[in-house]
Amino acid sequence: MGRLMLVIALLVALAEPAAAGTLDDIKSRGSLTCGVNGELPGFSVANGGQWMGFNVDYCRAYAAAIFGDPDKVKFVSLTAKDRFDALRSGAIDVLVGNTTWSPAAESQFGLLATEVNYYDGQGFLVHKAIKINSADQLNTKSICVQQATTSESNLIGYFGPKQEIMGFVDRDDALKAYAAGKCDAFTADASTLYGARLKLRAVDDHVILSDLISRELLSPYVRKGDDQWFNIVRWTHFALLNAEILAVTQLNVDRQLEVGNGEIKQLLGGENNSGEQMGLTKDWAYRIIKRVGNYAEIFDQNLGRGSPLQIRRGLNALWNAGGVQYAPAFR
Repeated sequence: MGRLMLVIALLVALAEPAAAGTLDDIKSRGSLTCGVNGELPGFSVANGGQWMGFNVDYCRAYAAAIFGDPDKVKFVSLTAKDRFDALRSGAIDVLVGNTTWSPAAESQFGLLATEVNYYDGQGFLVHKAIKINSADQLNTKSICVQQATTSESNLIGYFGPKQEIMGFVDRDDALKAYAAGKCDAFTADASTLYGARLKLRAVDDHVILSDLISRELLSPYVRKGDDQWFNIVRWTHFALLNAEILAVTQLNVDRQLEVGNGEIKQLLGGENNSGEQMGLTKDWAYRIIKRVGNYAEIFDQNLGRGSPLQIRRGLNALWNAGGVQYAPAFR
C-alpha cells in the first residue's frame, strides 16, 4: 500500500500545472519591471521623467521582444545594497544595473548573470591639483567609494587594509565628498567615472587615471530556476550583437528582412522559429532592432560618439574590430 500511495502522489504531482514563470507574469501584468541604478549618466537616468541610457535601452529591448512595444517598462531605481533583494523578492523581473558578474551573487543570492553586456574595470577619478599619475601613488591618499560594492572590496584587495577608505551608502554621496575635498580620489567602474566627472562643477580640474585595478564584467541578472526567462534575456543581447555583426540597423531592418541573406532572415524571424520556442513571436528580434536598434546604436547614442561621455568601444567592440564582444549565430 505504501508503494501504491507513493505512485499516486507522484502522478498527482506530475498532473499539477507548473507554476507561472516570469514571462507569463510579465504578459499578465502588461509590462516589464526592470531594476536599474537610476543615477548613472549614460547608463540609466530619468531626465524630466524620461528614462534614458544604455541599461534603459536593454530593458526597452526586452519589452520590445515581448510586447513589440519598448515603452511597456516600469523602471525601479535601486541602490547597490538593495538591488539583489529586489530581484530575489520578485519586485523586479530583471536587474540591469551595472552589476558585476560574481560568484557571490549566484551562489549566495540565488541569481544568475545572463551575459556580459559591458566589459569594464575599476578606475580612479582624482583632483588634478594633487598631481597623481598612477593608481599606485594613491596608497597614501584617501579614497571615497560606495559601500557594499565590488569597488570597495577591490580597494582593500589592491591596497591592503591600511588604506584610508571613506565608504558611503550612496554613490552620489561618495562623489559629493570627493568634490568637497574630503578625499583625494573617487573610485568606481571606469564607465561610472565618465558620468561622475561631468557632474562636477569644474570638470577640467579632475582627471580619470588610465590604470584599472580590476576586471568588471557587467551583466543583467535574473532569478535562478526560470530557464525560459534566462534565455530571453541572454538571447536579446545576442540579437543586438548579431544585428551589428550583420549590419542590420534600426533604419534598414525592413529592407534587410526583405532582401537580406539567409543568416539575416534567420535573425529577423523570416526563417527561424526560436522566438516561438521561447514563448515569444517569430519576429521577436526584428521587433528589438526596429524599435531600439542594434548594439552599436545603443552604445553610441548613450555612451560613445553620440553622447557627452565619448567613451570608446574598447573591449566592447566586436571581436573582429579589436574588442571581445562575440555572439553565437542564429541558426
